[in-house]
Amino acid sequence: MKFRLLGAIEAWKEDTALPLGGAKPRTVLAALLLSGGQPLSVSRIIDALWPEEPPKTAQALVHSYVATLRKVLRCDGHQEVLQTRARGYVIDPKTIWLDLTEFERLVALGRAANAGERYEQGARLLRESLGLWRGTPLDNTCAGFAEPERVRLDELRLAVLAERFEAELAIGAEASVVGELAKLVAEHPLQDRFIALLMTAHYRLGRQVEALEVYQGYRRHLLALHGLEPAARLRDLHGAILRSSEELLTPKRAKAGSRPSPAQLPPDVPHFTGRSSELARVIDAVARPGLARPSLVVLTGQRGIGKTALAVHACHQVAEAFPDGQVYLDLAGLSAKEAIMRVLRALDVGTSVAPHSADEAAAHYRSSLRDRRVLLLVDNASDKEQLRALLPAAPGCAMVVTTGERLHGMPDAEVHIGPLRPEDSAELLHKLIGTRDEALDELAALCDHHPLALQAAAARLSSRPQWTVDRLVARLRDPRCRLAELSAGDPQVRNGPVSAYRALGERDGRLLAALAIADAQSYVPWMVAALGGLSDDEAEDVLDRLADAHLLERDGDAYRMAGLVRLAVAAEACSDDLSRTRAAMRLGLRLRPGDGGCRRSTFERDSMPVATPSLR
Repeated sequence: MKFRLLGAIEAWKEDTALPLGGAKPRTVLAALLLSGGQPLSVSRIIDALWPEEPPKTAQALVHSYVATLRKVLRCDGHQEVLQTRARGYVIDPKTIWLDLTEFERLVALGRAANAGERYEQGARLLRESLGLWRGTPLDNTCAGFAEPERVRLDELRLAVLAERFEAELAIGAEASVVGELAKLVAEHPLQDRFIALLMTAHYRLGRQVEALEVYQGYRRHLLALHGLEPAARLRDLHGAILRSSEELLTPKRAKAGSRPSPAQLPPDVPHFTGRSSELARVIDAVARPGLARPSLVVLTGQRGIGKTALAVHACHQVAEAFPDGQVYLDLAGLSAKEAIMRVLRALDVGTSVAPHSADEAAAHYRSSLRDRRVLLLVDNASDKEQLRALLPAAPGCAMVVTTGERLHGMPDAEVHIGPLRPEDSAELLHKLIGTRDEALDELAALCDHHPLALQAAAARLSSRPQWTVDRLVARLRDPRCRLAELSAGDPQVRNGPVSAYRALGERDGRLLAALAIADAQSYVPWMVAALGGLSDDEAEDVLDRLADAHLLERDGDAYRMAGLVRLAVAAEACSDDLSRTRAAMRLGLRLRPGDGGCRRSTFERDSMPVATPSLR
């Protein structure tokens, strides 16, 4: 969902503007959006609405405004946008798009580009940020609330305007900006920064007289109003123009790059869909300005869930913040030393003597990145040691990592990638198939909302042009055919879970097979303990390991298994070990359909047959 504050306050769901009511509910919404994700108490909202004398019914009115907004902002099948917390109401900024947040992001990128003397890039980014302004910020909200915020935002906008024109002049674009600068000076006659820019633009265009007249007009105005002379910086500029300074005529131009700047990111994903919350978390962690150390973001999830697609898409969004290059590494089959040497070659960093060890390579690597701003996209990481060796020491660098493992305790942010939201998976199918067929929702559900399975379904339809979506859905409804049909579209639909299952230890593999064949709605530790002859703590450890391997999903105190994972593991287990089948059947008899096995009363723990195979 998108919100706009830089003009009249608006809320949009896709292409539809939402009705927000009058000034007071809009003010409540604006206050929540400006709180930065901090809960606002009812009393603070009352102060925003009625700063002087609130009515006796103020509290009831606030509750009414919030209830109305919540209804308008509700997204079908999702967590509420406007949430109630113990200390008040909140809108999580990570779950929405806000024009002010995007403005601040682009400004930070533009300022970083200008600081690195990449003025053309800086000017473009700052122009893009200013393009988000549609008028007076927070228009149609309560005046008492809006005025202080407007002052702050207007000052920020003027500062960004000045920085944009400074970048334009640095690349010699005086002719294209002199008119805009003259208009700004007329609107803000006491802004000496704009006066200096207009004087410089006139002088570089050969208009020395006009440049001096701008100065004299500003000086007369300042003396008449405040009895003050212009600031020293402006007087120095005036003197330089009087002397016909040659130095003032020369734009700074862009900094000549003496070092290569690799751009190795894979192409952006053409049908990227959904993942707004996860995408915001990755971008926020990677592109935070002023961080005193390198950023590390790790994306985890099962094979084919879309980790790499999200990582690539996010890296393209923030690439301009890393002007010294973006490097892509696939760590599959690489040692830490080999990975480091690939990065050094990408940056064209030579070594007179090849490093003898991984430690020497890592030291040389960190030294080479000391004064660079580089983004590394690292795919298929398998352990912490690989990442520790690759993590730069330079605060201007960042590393985005995808892994099928859970690397606890290492990253600034660990973003778990699960299935798509139902409407996002249906939208992805629409993009892939090119139809809005009513059966897409069911097809998406039969694919577990898993991106790889969704793409496999689309591939299956593409290979059978005579098939309709309804026909494929009818075939997938039969659990005995579902895995084979989707695997025909992409073998990894089956091979991914099977490989993860095969990589398990003996006991964990037996337990997963039993759970897959039992096919309960969910599993809890005491149930697994009864099946395997384990203690509750041992059973929970096993379940956690299976969740870390992305073969189960944690759901509060319970664990669930995705339908396609269950089908793949059950088929594999039944093909090679009947003892697993027997153990699973005994478990299945004690799982009451519809109850999910989440209450002890549905699972007669004390009556487990002695003959149940132990999973120890």
